[in-house]
Amino acid sequence: MRPNETKLLVALVSVCSVLGFTATRARAEAFVDLSAGVALTRDAAVTVKSAGKSQDLPGDWRTSVTAGGRFGYWFDALPWLGVAGTVSYYQPDVRVGSPGVSRNDLTIIPLTAMIMARSSWMVSSEFPHGRMQPYAGVGPGVFIAQFSKGYSDTSTDVGVDFRPGVLFLFTPHVGVFTEYRFTHVTPNFKDRVGNQDVYRETAIDDHQILGGVSFHF
Repeated sequence: MRPNETKLLVALVSVCSVLGFTATRARAEAFVDLSAGVALTRDAAVTVKSAGKSQDLPGDWRTSVTAGGRFGYWFDALPWLGVAGTVSYYQPDVRVGSPGVSRNDLTIIPLTAMIMARSSWMVSSEFPHGRMQPYAGVGPGVFIAQFSKGYSDTSTDVGVDFRPGVLFLFTPHVGVFTEYRFTHVTPNFKDRVGNQDVYRETAIDDHQILGGVSFHF
């Protein structure tokens, strides 16, 4: 792993640790979410750079499956405000010329720290924060993208994660949710061809539709 990649990972871990420590000291409602869904990647060109020259190749991105988890807290003092850390995994499929890149050739693992806000609907004594809870979260992330086809390289970059959703609780401790997620990252992969370095860069914008189970403690 490159030095700058290590710094990014250390920074994200530090942020998540501080958020978790702060939430614990403030008394909080903890939750764990497990989700799965589809990732619709926007078509984007792949820029190939070598020997001072640059060429944009059209990229045809396909739908892929994604899954992940989230751990966070809602603060007791400010029950509409929360923090969370998330991890997910997907393998987008892109066609750049022929035959293109298969899902097994490109893997993306986003690690994000989020600030979250929620609203309380269907409030009762059993569900003091609402049985139905619309929410939204946004935050920076470290996106680990690994490419392997003919050569292998890992690009670790800072990206953005935004997701609104709705949670419905069956009991005070178990519920289901659905959410829309948008992520943006621009990985850059390096290859060595002969005596030249070849760089491949593209903007990966994902529109994801997710569903999952939520556990509250």
